[in-house]
Amino acid sequence: MAVKAPSPAGLDVSEKRLWRSITGEFQLNDAEKSLLLQCCHTADELAALKAIVFAEGLMTESSQGVRVHPAQQELRQLRAVYQRLIADRGAGASICLGQEKPSNPRSSGGYGPTNLEVVGG
Repeated sequence: MAVKAPSPAGLDVSEKRLWRSITGEFQLNDAEKSLLLQCCHTADELAALKAIVFAEGLMTESSQGVRVHPAQQELRQLRAVYQRLIADRGAGASICLGQEKPSNPRSSGGYGPTNLEVVGG
C-alpha cells in the first residue's frame, strides 16, 4: 500500500477530500501535485459561487435593471479557467478529474508527465 501525499496546509475540508481521493490512487510528482492543488482550490471556489447563486438566484436587481447575478458571471469565468487548467496540461490533467487515464491522451506539452502510475495497481 502506497503512502498518500500529505495534504498541503490551508486546504479546507472539501479540498482535502479531493486531495486525498487523488493521492490515494496515484503517485504524483511535484508538477502533478501543483496542478492538483490548483484544481482543489478552483473546485472549492466553484462550489462557493454555486452556493451563492443557489441562495440568491440567477438574476439580481441592479441600477441598470434585472441582470445576471455577478456570482454567476464569475462562476462562468472560473469554469473556463478550470477547463483551461485541465486542457493545457494534457494527460497529467486527469488527476483533476480522478481518472486513471486521460479521456483524450496527448503530449503534455512540457507541462508535466504523460502517464500516471496508479497506486497499488
